[in-house]
This record gives sequence, C-alpha cells and structure tokens, in this order.
Amino acid sequence: MLKVLFRDHVTTGRLSEISSTMELLNHLVVLDHLNANKIAILHDTISITKHLGVQRKIKERLSSFSDVKEGTTLKHFTNHRQNVMKFGMKLTPDAVKKIGGFYNKKYTDRWSMITDLENMNQIFDGDMKDFIELLKSLKLHRALNALLEGIPHFFKENRWLSKFDTI
Repeated sequence: MLKVLFRDHVTTGRLSEISSTMELLNHLVVLDHLNANKIAILHDTISITKHLGVQRKIKERLSSFSDVKEGTTLKHFTNHRQNVMKFGMKLTPDAVKKIGGFYNKKYTDRWSMITDLENMNQIFDGDMKDFIELLKSLKLHRALNALLEGIPHFFKENRWLSKFDTI
C-alpha cells in the first residue's frame, strides 16, 4: 500500500528495492520529505490510509503530534495519487482477479496489481480511457468512481461526460 502511495516521492526502481515500512520512512528522510520538523507527510499518510493506530503510536513517542482530522486538505499527495489509493481500497479480491484475468496475470494483492498497472501505463495521471472502459465492462463501478473522484468530466465517444453519467 505504501509503495503505491509514495510512488510520486520515490523512484520506481528504489521503491522495488524497499522491503519494509522503516526502510521506506528512512528513505523519505534521506530525500528530505520527512524529518523531526517536517512531519506533515505523516499526517497525510495517516489520512489517506486511515491507519489511525499509527497516529496513536506516534503520539506515544511525540506528544506534540497533532490529531489527523477528516477532510483535511492533503499537501503531499496529488489528487490522482489520492484517487489511486481510494481505488485500491475499493478493490475486492474478486475485482483483482477480474482485472488480472483481463491482462492474463495473477496478482497476489491489489497493491501489487496497481503497481504493475502503473508500470504498464494503464493507470496514470491523464486520459485513462482504456482502463476506464475495462472497469466499466467488468462492472467495477465503485472502484471506478473512486478512481474518478473529483474529476468532473472525462472524454468518451467524442463528448465530455460527468462521472455521474451512466457508465
């Protein structure tokens, strides 16, 4: 999950080498995305992942760590990255199986599938018309709506559609 979240902050090659959360956090320190005076990225991470237990653990060690509030504007992750995370959280094992079947692949989990789809440029910040059509054909509407959240329109068959149009 965190590898998908931090994809825009850490190079893909380096991400593939990272094998633990601590290793990822240490690399964010090296990149100066995180340090003792720069912890906002942790707030954004907790807000997106909904891992409030992490917040409690941090507060045990750093009492000044403020509570993560629902609906806070996130500064460290693009709207696209936030939508990819929401998309991933909506995917069921059956949905992962259906999408994987289309690509003739068996994925161990939704996050490795998303990483692979991003590497194949099926999921990216731009016109994902083909992938949107795939999700529609597989009737994965909840996941599709999460991926398109906040995007008022997308282009289909020579006309702009709202995400609320019949898809």
